[in-house]
Formats: sequence, structure tokens, C-alpha cells
Amino acid sequence: MRKFIALAVNLLLLVTITFINVSAQNKNVEVKTGLVTLYAKDPLAQTFCFKDGKYGTVLQENEVRNRCSDISFNSYINNSFSVGIEGARKGRIINLGTADELQQRYKYKETIGKGQGFASIQFQNGKVYILKERNRRQPNKLQELSEANELFKNDGKSNDNISAKLGEIYLLRLKDGYEKGFEKIVKFIVTDYQPDKLVTIRWQVILDMEDNNKGK
Repeated sequence: MRKFIALAVNLLLLVTITFINVSAQNKNVEVKTGLVTLYAKDPLAQTFCFKDGKYGTVLQENEVRNRCSDISFNSYINNSFSVGIEGARKGRIINLGTADELQQRYKYKETIGKGQGFASIQFQNGKVYILKERNRRQPNKLQELSEANELFKNDGKSNDNISAKLGEIYLLRLKDGYEKGFEKIVKFIVTDYQPDKLVTIRWQVILDMEDNNKGK
């Protein structure tokens, strides 16, 4: 019985998409995050859906068909990410640089592993923020992430592209020409990259208006 319980726990830890409910200002906040590898030469694993954490295409009736492709790798431009690639979706994707570069620009203190800057990037009241000062007893102080303003200049375009680079942090925003209330903002960091082969990203959805519009 103990071995079965241990095995079950290990399987749960291997799931690449994680939904965590935390208490923040007396509200339940769902954190949607995960780790995924996109393969340059695999027609089913070039694209990814941030809604359910699965690959974006499927084999159906002996054809490769799209089901939910928020981002792709190597599909349109070699060794590049593409967004705004399905239906009436439009997208914008930007590169924020490495963890070291972000720390140098925004002057916050990092910890071992240099993940605090990436972890702190969040959306509040129409803007994207990053860590300014960590505080163990009170909420961390934040500052506006100025590069994110590029995401909001317009609703983006069809098929926006950017090169994949190891260790770089990215932000993307998706809008929809038909679903006016749809808006999704995702941050991710490239944790592994082998040109012409694969890219692995650690991702987190920081704004998801799709769920908020259900039933309306």
C-alpha cells in the first residue's frame, strides 16, 4: 500500500501542467503553469495550447488538424516562435532578455537560481509588473515592466515571430478578432534549446480573460 501511494505521488509530480489554488487578498487565485518541449520536426508537437497544457494539433481522419494553437516553434520561421496563428487570433511576442539582464535593469535582489525576477512578473490593473523589493513580512514591492508596453500598442497581428534563445524570458499577448473579450498574456523562459531540434519552455499564464467570459 505504501509503495502504491508513493508511486501515485511521483506520478502527480511528473505532470507538466500545474493548477495551484492560493489565497491572495482573501481571493482564490488559480496559477496555471507548466513545462513543455516543442519539437521542430514533429507535426503534432510544434504547437502548444496554454488553455489545457497540451499540444495544439491532433491526428484526425488521417490528417494533421489544429485544435488549439497559441504558440508554435519552427512551423513558420526556422528556430522561431510564432503567435497569432489560428483563426482570427492576433498576437504580439517580445523578448525581455535573460534573468541577469532583467536584474541589472530593474535593480532587484535575486536568490540562488535567479528565478525571482521571472516568478514576479504579473499582470495587475491593465499593466505588467516585475519585482522591485522583496519583503518577507509584507507583500513584495513591484515596479512597472516598461518593455511590456509594446504588447498593448495594438491588438497585435497575425503570425508574429521572434527567434528562440536559450535562457531568454518572453512575454506574449493574444487577442481575437471575433471574441472581443478574449485576452491572454503568458510569460515563459527558454530552459533548453537545440537549434533545428527542440525548445523547452517554463510557462505561466498571467492573464486569462477567456475563462472570465464563459457563460456571458
